[in-house]
Amino acid sequence: MLLAPSGMRRHLCAHLLHLLLVIRLSQSLVFHHQESLEAAGDL
Repeated sequence: MLLAPSGMRRHLCAHLLHLLLVIRLSQSLVFHHQESLEAAGDL
């Protein structure tokens, strides 16, 4: 990992950041979906 050229390392970092962002987005979407389901169940 450390032996990789800076361009490769930057590419990997960007890829990991993108992956984290996607995971965060999907988690928040699922969370809001569960909230709306619970709200619908309370009605």
